[in-house]
Amino acid sequence: MNKIITILWLLAVQTATAQETNQTVQTKKPLQIKKNELGLMGETHFNRDVHRGDISFAGLQYKRWVKPNMGYRLMLAYGEFFENYYPTIMSKNGDTVIEVSRQTTIPNVVAGLGVEMQRKFYKRVYLFAAVEARFGYGRGNYSYVTSERVENNRFSQYTSTTFSPDADASMFSANVAPSIGAKIQFRSLCIGTELSAIQLGYKSIRYSQGFPLYTSMSEFDAGQFRQRFFIHYRF
Repeated sequence: MNKIITILWLLAVQTATAQETNQTVQTKKPLQIKKNELGLMGETHFNRDVHRGDISFAGLQYKRWVKPNMGYRLMLAYGEFFENYYPTIMSKNGDTVIEVSRQTTIPNVVAGLGVEMQRKFYKRVYLFAAVEARFGYGRGNYSYVTSERVENNRFSQYTSTTFSPDADASMFSANVAPSIGAKIQFRSLCIGTELSAIQLGYKSIRYSQGFPLYTSMSEFDAGQFRQRFFIHYRF
């Protein structure tokens, strides 16, 4: 009789343990793979030459990871193009020189799309490389700056500067740029930065009056650094 009771007790214990194990397995949720990122970004340039116009911008950025190490990204931002064109000597009378330059300011809407590859470097740190195409368009204004300069013993001194009334200008730009970067990736947050030093692009500006009325330029720039910062929510 005691043996029968012992056997029944062991069977009851095993059954209860199996039920608890099954419940634990059933209640444990699988790890969710987060394929989307959405957040804020800002990009600036390290161009110290004011005669070369460029754009710094800020806006929204979205990334979609189609594979663990590969994803696509979209960007929509707003920035301002500023250019102070090289001065042109209009006249020279003795030691007095009259120069004219053009100063252009055009707000721009910038849209971009690209491909990004990433690899885990250490714990939460990831390294990545990307190629992005960007397109910008905007309308703004420009004015002519007339300066009087006096040359004396190899030194120059500006004595007066006048600005013409603002006139309308419009601008279109398109470029492709590779970049490399690093980011720290948490469960629901991603913070990172990237750097670009090469850019292949095209830029055209139309002016409402003056000369010339239209300028366009294709360029391969391998000496101007741009840096982007971003913070994303992962879901």
